[in-house]
Amino acid sequence: MPSPAALAAAFGLSFGSIQKTVSLSPFGLSLSVSTGEKAAPTPAAAQASALLAGKAACLQDPKGNLDSWVAGTDHCSSWKGLKCDEKTGLVKELDLEEMGLAGCLPKEWAALTSLEELKLKKNSLSGDISKEWSQLVNLQEINLKGNKLTGQLPADWSKLVNLQELNLADNTLTGPLPAAWSALGTLQEMILAGNQLSGELPAGWSALTKLEKLQLSKNKLTGELPAAWSALASLQELILAGNRGLGGPLPAGWSALRSLQDLSLGGNKHTGPLPAEWSALPALKKLKLGGNKLSGPLPASWSGLKTLEELDLGGNQLTGQLPAAWSALGGLQELDLSKNVLTGQLPAAWGGLKKLQDLDLAKNKLSGPLPAAWAQLASLEQLDVSNNSLTGPLPAALASLSKLEELELQHNNFQGTVPQEWAGLKSLEELSFFENPGLKGCLPAAFKAQEVELGRPKSSSSSSSKDADAGKDYSGDKDSEKGKRKGKNKQKEGGEKQSGAAAVAAAVANTGISGWC
Repeated sequence: MPSPAALAAAFGLSFGSIQKTVSLSPFGLSLSVSTGEKAAPTPAAAQASALLAGKAACLQDPKGNLDSWVAGTDHCSSWKGLKCDEKTGLVKELDLEEMGLAGCLPKEWAALTSLEELKLKKNSLSGDISKEWSQLVNLQEINLKGNKLTGQLPADWSKLVNLQELNLADNTLTGPLPAAWSALGTLQEMILAGNQLSGELPAGWSALTKLEKLQLSKNKLTGELPAAWSALASLQELILAGNRGLGGPLPAGWSALRSLQDLSLGGNKHTGPLPAEWSALPALKKLKLGGNKLSGPLPASWSGLKTLEELDLGGNQLTGQLPAAWSALGGLQELDLSKNVLTGQLPAAWGGLKKLQDLDLAKNKLSGPLPAAWAQLASLEQLDVSNNSLTGPLPAALASLSKLEELELQHNNFQGTVPQEWAGLKSLEELSFFENPGLKGCLPAAFKAQEVELGRPKSSSSSSSKDADAGKDYSGDKDSEKGKRKGKNKQKEGGEKQSGAAAVAAAVANTGISGWC
């Protein structure tokens, strides 16, 4: 027969001094146990107590989402936001996203050592991030995005050796990026964007060889891009935009990032040339380098970026000509080269960019004609060649651009008439061509029927064009910029109807165009 102590242990009891009575009855074994000490709680009961203690210590629940958390009830089956292991009753997941919670992050929850997922995003939690949570060594995911957290990133979190996803974005966190986090060898996603983090990028993070996504945009980071990060072999997405103190050259060695698909460095202070070596990035889809101080020519070798879909180089100091070789970028959908110092003619060969939707070449020093071959740009929706020195007639062949919505031609030296064939541009919504003294004739009446909006010069009461351009935000990440079109968000001047006589007169300012045909 098992000993009374063994039987009691089987019932989840812990012994101090034990008084026991064992007897046989017609119905089998009877066991009576009394202890001199109170039985210790099971691990599952201890976790329930820790949850309640943390809630009582500093959580505020104005919407009553945690009203189901009541002592003495089964936390696994009745408490909101919990998922437990079916066999042990230990908490595996705590999901309290968007519940209107306020207060602090409870230190008491460090006792939830079985926890694998902790989700508290989009609440109003404040205060420091609990360094005690470094005891949660089984955590695989932490999401605290969109709260009001302050203080520094705990170096002790380097002990979370099973962590795969970490999201602390959109808080008010300060201080440096912990070099000790290089020990997080299983980390796949780290999102720290939208805080006030400062200091340099830790070169030691090159040890995070499983990291696939790293977002550090819109912080106060400084220094240069670590050449050592070329060792991040799994990296697919690197978003460092909107750190005005982050500068220096673009590391040529980053050409080793063979998995990289999305690189965003816009709105920083990077200098120097565009690395020709980056043509070796075989998976690159999005490259955003706008709003820096980059200089030198556009590398013809980048024609090797066969997977590239979006390229933003606007607002730099780039020089030289547009590479005809870029016509090989068959997957390119968006190309922004505006506000540089580019010269030469528009390459007719670019008519082969069949997937191109948005082409912005405004505010350069480009010359020569608008290529008739660009009529082959079957996917084109926006074309802006304004504020250059383009000449020659407007090609009638562009009437075949059936998807064209916005056409910006102002501030050039085009000659001749507005082709009547352009009446076939059925998708056209906006057209600007003022400040072209050589243009003459009249506007196709079909534009009036389509209610095409005619761009007009800035009024004297509005901000100057230069001031308006200075406000362009190159720091947005892919989610905030996705789907936004320049023309769709443009502020219209004046209160009159765009097709009105006064509006038409303004739209043809400093041209020889007489009005509607």
